[in-house]
Amino acid sequence: MDKTIQFLKTFAELIEQGYSLSDTIDICDDIYHLEKQLQFHKQCEKGVTINELIEHKMFPVIIIDFFHYYNKTQPFSKALLHSINIYESIEFFKSYMISKLTYPLALLVFLFGFSIFTSLVLFPQVTLLFESFDVSMSFALKTVMFIYKCIPIALILILSYLSYKVFRFIYAIRNKKYKIIETYLNYPVIGEMIKKYFSLQLSVYFVELSKEIRDIKTILNMLSTMMNKKELKIVLYEMQIEVQKGEPLEQVVESFQYFDSLFIQFFRLYMLDTKMNDCLILYNQITKTYFENLFTRFIKILVPSIYLFVTSFVVIIYISVILPMMNIFSQL
Repeated sequence: MDKTIQFLKTFAELIEQGYSLSDTIDICDDIYHLEKQLQFHKQCEKGVTINELIEHKMFPVIIIDFFHYYNKTQPFSKALLHSINIYESIEFFKSYMISKLTYPLALLVFLFGFSIFTSLVLFPQVTLLFESFDVSMSFALKTVMFIYKCIPIALILILSYLSYKVFRFIYAIRNKKYKIIETYLNYPVIGEMIKKYFSLQLSVYFVELSKEIRDIKTILNMLSTMMNKKELKIVLYEMQIEVQKGEPLEQVVESFQYFDSLFIQFFRLYMLDTKMNDCLILYNQITKTYFENLFTRFIKILVPSIYLFVTSFVVIIYISVILPMMNIFSQL
């Protein structure tokens, strides 16, 4: 969990237990050492109220927006904790993906560095070694060296292409370029992940807001107003237009290509009785399990593949270089 969110959650829990604002900040100072705590102190010295502290744009926009809403009907601490819970549910995909992909990405960086080392340092030295003993390299060794010299180039091309695709998608998300996003929806695996990502966000919001609000149109209007800086704004804006035309919400959701088929089925059940949001809660659990299994399978394939590549390289070098050189030394 992000330290800022940990600090904010501890702050809310201490306030809920009855601690004063100054004591709460002092206790948080002993636990965390963040720049935002200094800002808290400065704002307190200026006489800023506890509500204004949270709404001072020092924290994620999602937390601030939902806190502003819940604080109208709930005590400060409960409103803040409720907002943090929504934020953590929404940010699950991003934080989970980062935590799971850190190790594989580190291995890919190692593989890239290893390939560069073999191409620019190791193989030239091997060539000089063979030339110094006036021994010609075998065709197999030349072939292996050529292949391994091509690997860094191939990796650079692949990573450049993937980076372009990723940054283009991020650009489209941040700038609400829905036409670009829709092109990604046609990709076999990536498209399904994007659909589930949008579906999961909308499902989490509906689950949380339906605890306080029963009217679907009110929830939709509220989300459309609050999501100005979120990628979901693209979907909500188009949904709101269709609903204002008189289209039933379940048909609007079904017609949108941003949502996966499983979400559409669960959303139909939810629309039958908005008080019973267990179906959407179940969908959230199923989707989170889907992402967990997907990344687990990916890691199980990627990590052994990298180890196999490095191991095979060492074995080939030993058979093609070390053993021939040992035979040459034995004949001297």
